[in-house]
Order: sequence, then C-alpha cells, then structure tokens
Amino acid sequence: MAKKVQLTKMINQVAEPIYPRTTANNVIMDSGKTVETSIGEINTALTALTTKVNTMYDKLFMESVYMTKNGVTLNDGAGTNLVAVY
Repeated sequence: MAKKVQLTKMINQVAEPIYPRTTANNVIMDSGKTVETSIGEINTALTALTTKVNTMYDKLFMESVYMTKNGVTLNDGAGTNLVAVY
C-alpha cells in the first residue's frame, strides 16, 4: 500500500514543508551508483562503440578487395577476371 509523506524541517520551532527535487546526481540505483554516474558511463561506452564502428566502416568502405596468395592477385581460373569482393 502506497502512503503519501510530506517532508518537513523544523525552522524556528515551526515545521516547514520541504519540497525535494529529484535529480540525476541524488538518485541512487541498486548498484550503489547515481543515475548521473550511470548515464556518464553509458555515454562513454557509446562513444567508444561509435568510434569502433566508424573505424570498421572506414576500413571496409572500398570499391573492391582483391584476394591474393603469396603476393599474387588471384583470378577466376580463366585468367581474365580477378576474384574480388564487392
């Protein structure tokens, strides 16, 4: 059963209501980390992942890749068409 609670603080012998604000730096998750810290870790991981994906894309983005064996470019056996990956 949920209960509503009003936080108060005694100021000059008078109970004054407190209106707490929830922010990312004061919410603690089950792991013991704040939401702010977790978001920072996720952003760091996403940045690293994006960098890796971009690096792979840059290395793979070519018109074609020819296969070689011992430094010799392979062909289709007829000697006219090169074996390539498009």
